[in-house]
Amino acid sequence: MHLGTWSTMSAGSAERFDYWKDIVCDTLLHVDAHAAADVSRFSAELSLKSHLAGNFVRFKSQGHTIERSHRLLHAKPDERYLVSYQVSGVASVTQGDHRFQLRPGDVGIVSAARPMSLQFSDPVERIIALVPRSALEKSCPWLSPGVALHLPGEKIATRILSHLLMELSTTETEIGTNEELALGHIISELVGVRPSQDPGSVRDQQLRSRVFGFLTAHIEDPELAPGMVANQIGISERSLHYVLARAGTTFRTFIITERLDRAAEALGSPAWSHNSVSDIAFRLGFQDLSHFSRRFKERFGVPPSSYRLSKTGR
Repeated sequence: MHLGTWSTMSAGSAERFDYWKDIVCDTLLHVDAHAAADVSRFSAELSLKSHLAGNFVRFKSQGHTIERSHRLLHAKPDERYLVSYQVSGVASVTQGDHRFQLRPGDVGIVSAARPMSLQFSDPVERIIALVPRSALEKSCPWLSPGVALHLPGEKIATRILSHLLMELSTTETEIGTNEELALGHIISELVGVRPSQDPGSVRDQQLRSRVFGFLTAHIEDPELAPGMVANQIGISERSLHYVLARAGTTFRTFIITERLDRAAEALGSPAWSHNSVSDIAFRLGFQDLSHFSRRFKERFGVPPSSYRLSKTGR
């Protein structure tokens, strides 16, 4: 389904960049944008298509920077992943401890649930698929919002993925429901094909899948600890910490962040409206309410009760 096309040429020269910021926030993601040069000379165009697999955005623009801060995470939470294909130009990507450049042909995956920065020093053209978190993590159990990925364009799986993203962002052909669901599944499976397939990296991927799969499945267990996790998976604590470090996180950071994100989701959900803040905190594995409240405010900028009020009015 074609939902629209926008161009900064429809705005006056002095308003073009502000118009672009509004377009990006309305169609893509709630972000801040900063111009790299004279805003009166800025130009960009964007098209949006929506499929069952997600929303697909294609844009061309002059250089600028896009940022999603903790403030914006609180203002408009979003759990989707951004799977982006670099058509032309270079994108410098920063999310947490992950930093890389996307060059033409490369694909990058970042999470809207974590702060990020995308810098385009020169004109770029990009295609971005906004994919539901649950759909992508089902095929990639090792993936989490704390993991940003760079898929090199020379790999065959990346080339197939980029062609699929291109097609879904431009097609005018009506796609049936079953076909859309199948294409969405293919996108997730292609993301799950890691860049290196030597025996060592395959073992690393399998171990990482086991670690993050176990942590995600048992995130609500208040007794979750490195020794217990390592014992259940059948590895040493040192290996466990190594896997987490390679993913750009630590055991404590991952557990607390995931629990806080689930708490935020519960506080904003009508399904949890009859549960108190303390009940939600304890159910998600926190054992100290004051610690939960402090960490929640650090992450989202407001206490849990205020966060719930802003989302539900209760």
